[in-house]
Amino acid sequence: MTLLVDGEHKESYGSSGLGLPVWLSEEDQETQWIEGEDYCWFAPLQSGIHEVAFQFQQTSGDIQEYKWLFETID
Repeated sequence: MTLLVDGEHKESYGSSGLGLPVWLSEEDQETQWIEGEDYCWFAPLQSGIHEVAFQFQQTSGDIQEYKWLFETID
């Protein structure tokens, strides 16, 4: 997983190996536990509008990306 804030790559500084319950298919709707990670990033910011891009690689190898803007104020 990768996090970019205002185009700058941020290093993760913490994670936990907790999993989560999920439905693996809509056909059987059986809830199963899958492995997962929670990540934290340190990104101190000045007041203003900022862009975040979160990227991750799927098991298929495809890279997915989500972007959003937010504003911080004093």
